[in-house]
Amino acid sequence: EVVHTQFGETILKNFLEICGLTVKKQQIDKEFVDNLIEDIKESLPQGTVISAHSGGVDSSVANILIYKAIG
Repeated sequence: EVVHTQFGETILKNFLEICGLTVKKQQIDKEFVDNLIEDIKESLPQGTVISAHSGGVDSSVANILIYKAIG
């Protein structure tokens, strides 16, 4: 909703500030991602997946990781 709502990013930043959380950009830990991909490979010995993609961040990341794991 951040990009689909007027002032969405500001609303999110204010919410996080009220909750006492800070917003900082961080780099993705390549080792963490590689371990996730390896875990997916081990969990899917047949290499077959049926997956839904809503277009949101969660399903996008999940599907990219699955694709990297099994092609």
